[in-house]
Amino acid sequence: RQRQRQRQRQRQRQRQRQRQRQRQRQRQRQRQRQRQRQRQRQRQ
Repeated sequence: RQRQRQRQRQRQRQRQRQRQRQRQRQRQRQRQRQRQRQRQRQRQ
């Protein structure tokens, strides 16, 4: 039983890490979009 519990904990940790990575990616995309918009404004 203890081994199974440990495995479940590890899986939960992995899921949390994946979620954090996805959030970071989304933030990076948003930053890139904002930069592009600023560049377009400067050109105009």
